Amino acid sequence: IFILLSLVYFLDMQTPVGMTPWVFYMIPLGLTYLAPHVYAPLIVATTCVVLVFVGLVTSLPGVPEQMALANRSFGSLMFWITAVFIGRYKELTNQLHQAMDQLAADLRERTRDLGRAVRDLQREIDVRTRAEQGVRDAWIEMERRVAERTQTLAMVNASLLEKIGLLESSGLPARGRTTSMDEAKADLARLERELKKLHAAQDPTESR
Repeated sequence: IFILLSLVYFLDMQTPVGMTPWVFYMIPLGLTYLAPHVYAPLIVATTCVVLVFVGLVTSLPGVPEQMALANRSFGSLMFWITAVFIGRYKELTNQLHQAMDQLAADLRERTRDLGRAVRDLQREIDVRTRAEQGVRDAWIEMERRVAERTQTLAMVNASLLEKIGLLESSGLPARGRTTSMDEAKADLARLERELKKLHAAQDPTESR
């Protein structure tokens, strides 16, 4: 930009007043869009205006001075307007970049939050799975114990029935035999009730 400003000023000095080589100041002014500084367009536009009016004095004679002054004043106004547009465009571009950076940061934060939520949910699922597995293991153990108890009660039931049959077929007196049979039948009824309770505990439908 500095080199172009110098070249245009040198060209303006070598041409008569009335010609407009100073229009080429628009080239370095346009390049300020690539400059990182926000106020670069205004600084270069101010430099161009100063060089334009200095060139009015140092250039070779040509058209009347009033006409040259009017032309260069109009050119200076165009430099300022162009600088304002470029500066405003750079400002909007910076705001857009900042908004995009903020959006990217928010997106990363939301992604981290989502990752934490997924991990928490996975841990909760693992806990519930282990709890359900524990319930299933306890249910299987209960079924095993009920089955063992049922088998034991069935064996005791069969033994009692056998004893009742022996009592009925024995030659004991009627009174003694009746008392023993009543006791055996009471034990058998109690065992049958306990057996039904075990079956009900084993079957969830019946327990409800």
